[in-house]
Amino acid sequence: MSEPASTESAGSDPTRAPSTSDGARTALQVATGRTGVWVAFVVVHALLFWEASHHAQALFGDPELYRQWAAGGVQDGVWPVLDISWVYPIGALVPVTLPALVSVDGEAYRYLFMVLVAVVDGLALGSLLHAGRGRTLGAWWWLVFLLFLGPITLVRLDGISAALTVIALAQLVPSPKNPDGRVRVASAVAAAGAWVKVAPGAVLVPLALTARRPWRRVVLPAVVVTAVVVGLAELGGAGSRVLGFWGTQDSRGLQVESGAATPFSLARLWSGEYRVFYNAPLNVLEITGPGTAWFAQALDVLLLAAVVLATVVTWRAAVRLRRDVPVDAERRTPQLELVLLSTLALTLVLFAFDKVGSPQYVAWFAPPVAVALTALRTPAWPGRRRANGPHQASADVWGVFALALLVVALLTHRLFPDHYDEFLGARPFDTVLEAVRNVLVLALAVGSLVLLGRHARRGMTGTSGSSGSRDAEYRESSADAS
Repeated sequence: MSEPASTESAGSDPTRAPSTSDGARTALQVATGRTGVWVAFVVVHALLFWEASHHAQALFGDPELYRQWAAGGVQDGVWPVLDISWVYPIGALVPVTLPALVSVDGEAYRYLFMVLVAVVDGLALGSLLHAGRGRTLGAWWWLVFLLFLGPITLVRLDGISAALTVIALAQLVPSPKNPDGRVRVASAVAAAGAWVKVAPGAVLVPLALTARRPWRRVVLPAVVVTAVVVGLAELGGAGSRVLGFWGTQDSRGLQVESGAATPFSLARLWSGEYRVFYNAPLNVLEITGPGTAWFAQALDVLLLAAVVLATVVTWRAAVRLRRDVPVDAERRTPQLELVLLSTLALTLVLFAFDKVGSPQYVAWFAPPVAVALTALRTPAWPGRRRANGPHQASADVWGVFALALLVVALLTHRLFPDHYDEFLGARPFDTVLEAVRNVLVLALAVGSLVLLGRHARRGMTGTSGSSGSRDAEYRESSADAS
């Protein structure tokens, strides 16, 4: 039973004017709530547009290629994949072509493409706000991350794929209408995103391993989307080129700013044997020197092994979770956390152990963290661990991931476009900072895999420092999300 209202409370005198503190509290709630988030969205994207326009020479190389490909299709009827081989999946034709339907002028196309990315960013932000049901932490973090990463996401397809990943993962958050989340929608959106850039496909792996009736709710929607995409491509005459983007990866060398190239990039500081050269067909800068060729080939195996490892430990953690928490309703929140953690691990692995590692790939890491901050209990930021609290990722680790990825975003922004020429010229300070960024990503990748392995061995319902079970907190978190 609630206590009676104090005679000193505002509610005891309806005629009393609101106090200054009440007004300040209301203003703060508006500023940090949905209204404030949307205002911040406009401000952040205005700043990114402004910065992009001031680094046009460094940033607009890829959009110019997009424009040329789109113009070839719109004006000359020669379409990537349908008529010529292409480095991207055929779904990327949609965002590449849409601006060209308005204009194929160089400058107009570039800004229309950025507007398109901003619109998809807005849809991602809206999905976070809808999933949060009043909680805006994840939405705020997403905007800060975009600002820290800089304009690179506005001028690359990865900005669209990252936003689609946010939309897909946000569908998994329970709601009163959909207590289990909208798994089919999440699967379909992730599959569609994977046909733009492959990274959103990372959502499908843990989703298929954790969802109830995965063949019907995960595999079938993804297969339907894929069948539609491939069917339309074949009707257009794509033939085997519809899968040609896989083959282009085999011919790549070590991209100079990739995580795997870090030892060779640092070696430039004391050895003249390592040089950066431009791979014109792929529009990337790669590093060459003793050991780079065989290491690039070895990475194909190492990357596959890391992905398999992440998949296996996710499967084992999912099996352990179903055994420890047999009731579906009690398993929703830890299951969502497992999907988010596994998605983060896979995207980190795809960067840390790949020979390709463009600055915009950092955007891949943000979606699972943004959704975790939206859907899970407010994390205990480093230094604020709850005494005798349950040992769960959302209690502490998500806060660490969130802060660390903001640092990664800032270091990436400093590298590109601000000091990219200095890095290419092997200026010591910039070369070392880029190495620090890559080592931090590698540490996060290893840490996420270790955490998944811990869940696979100990389960996600154990406790630390107290007796009993974490089920009570998960039930509370599920109720909050509903």
